[in-house]
Amino acid sequence: MTLIMEENGSQSADPPKRRHAAPGLVKKFSSLQVSHYPVLLFANTDTEEQPPSVVWKTRGIKLIAHTMKIYERLLDMRLREMVEISPDQFGFVPERSTIDAIFIARQLMEKYREKNKPCHLAFLDLEKAYDRLPRTVLWEVMRERGIPECMVRTVQVMYDGSTARVRTSHGMTSKFDITVGVHQGSALSPFLFIMTLDTVVKHLLEGPPSTLLYADDVALIADSRAELQLKIQKWQTALADAGFKLNLKKTEVMSSIGGGDAMLDENGTAFTQTEEFQYLGSVLSADGTVDAAVRGRIACAWLKWRESTGILCDRRCSRVLKGKIYRTVVRPAMMYGSECWPVTKAHERMLNTAEMRMLRWACGLTRRDKVRNEDIRALMQTAPIQQKLRAQRLRWFGHVIRRSPLHPTRKAMEMEVSGKRPRGAPKKRWKDTVSKDMRELGVTKDDAQDRDLWRRRTKTADPANARDKR
Repeated sequence: MTLIMEENGSQSADPPKRRHAAPGLVKKFSSLQVSHYPVLLFANTDTEEQPPSVVWKTRGIKLIAHTMKIYERLLDMRLREMVEISPDQFGFVPERSTIDAIFIARQLMEKYREKNKPCHLAFLDLEKAYDRLPRTVLWEVMRERGIPECMVRTVQVMYDGSTARVRTSHGMTSKFDITVGVHQGSALSPFLFIMTLDTVVKHLLEGPPSTLLYADDVALIADSRAELQLKIQKWQTALADAGFKLNLKKTEVMSSIGGGDAMLDENGTAFTQTEEFQYLGSVLSADGTVDAAVRGRIACAWLKWRESTGILCDRRCSRVLKGKIYRTVVRPAMMYGSECWPVTKAHERMLNTAEMRMLRWACGLTRRDKVRNEDIRALMQTAPIQQKLRAQRLRWFGHVIRRSPLHPTRKAMEMEVSGKRPRGAPKKRWKDTVSKDMRELGVTKDDAQDRDLWRRRTKTADPANARDKR
C-alpha cells in the first residue's frame, strides 16, 4: 500500500514533497490499542545445574493489536514475492516442511549404508537465535536483497521504541530498550530471520543434501570427519560475524562408523558425539535404522494419550467420540515421520501392540475379556495402523514423484552413491518397502502422476469414513 500525501495530509497527484505512508500506517496501527501488557516469563523445569530462576532461560512475547497483525501478514506476503529463499531452507517456506528435511537426511544415510560408506552429520544449534539477531544486520540484509527503502523503513518503524520492564519479587525494574532480536510472536519475524540467515551464510550453502536448514536448526553432512569439522568451523565463524552464537552444549555430531577423535570447534572445544539424535521430531540413528524412531513415536503417542485421558478414560463418553479423539490426537503423534521409515514386521508389531493397548483401554476392556482386535477396531471405528502406515508411505511417494526432477526430495530419492554393496543380505531400504506396498495394492509408479487416481487407489479409510472408498 503506497499513498502520496502532502505535508498537511491531503492527497495530491503531484505534491511538492513526497513521503511514503507505510511508516505512518504502522504508527497508527500500533497506537489503536495502547496499554501495558503483563507477560509471564515461563522457565524450564528445575534442574540441579540450571534452576528456572536463571534469567537467560526466560523470554517474553510481543502483544499487538489485530490490525497490526493483519498489516504484518500483508507485509510478509510482499516481502516473500521480492526475496527468494535458497532450497537449503525448509522452515517457514511454502511447499516445504519438516518431512522434506527428515526424508532427505534418512535417504542419504540409507544410501551411504547401502554402499558401506561412512556418513558424518553435525547438528548445529544457535543459542537464542531469534533474540540475538542484530537489527543493524537485518537492515543491511534487507537492502542487500533488493527490498525497497520504503519497506525497510516500514519494518524499522515496527522495531523503534521497543522497551520493557521486568517485575520481580523485589519490585519493578526501570524501562530498558530492546535493540537486538526479532519480535517473539510476530507474524513477520520468521521470514525476517530465515532471510537474514540465508544471506549471511550464502557462501557456505552447498544445497541439499549436504546442507539442511529448518529455521535455526542446521544439519551439515560430509563424507569424512575432517571435511565435517572444517564445515563446522566455517559456519561458526560466519555466524559469529553476523552476531549469532553457536550453542556448544546442544551442538552434536553423529557418525555412521563411530569412534575416532572428537571434533573440535575453532576454539578447541569438543562437540558431543552421539549415536542417536532427534532431528525435527524424528530420531535419526547412526546405523541408519528406524528402531529408535519407532520407539520414540510410541512414547510420544503415550504422552498424547495421557493428556487425553479425561475423555478417553471417561465412561460417560461414547466410544465413537473416543475413536475420533484417538484418530485426531494420538495416532498422528505415533505416525509422525512414518512416511520415511523402511519398516519391518517387528516395527509394525510394536506399533500395533501399542495401538491395541490404547484402544482396549479406551473401551474399558482387557485381554481377559477375550474380545478380538477386529471387534475392538470396529467399536472405535479405527483402521489397522499397518494399513495407515502403508497409505501414508504411498501418499508421500506420490507427492515426491510428482515433483520436479530438480527438487531436493526427488534428487535425494533418485541419487546413487558410488561403490559396491558389501557381502551378505542388504538392509531393508525405503524404496523396497514402497515397492512392496505398490505390489500389494496393484498400482504402478506411473499411476502416481494422476493425483486423484493415486489417492483413490492408495488411501485407507477408517470404518467411520468407509464411504470415502467409493
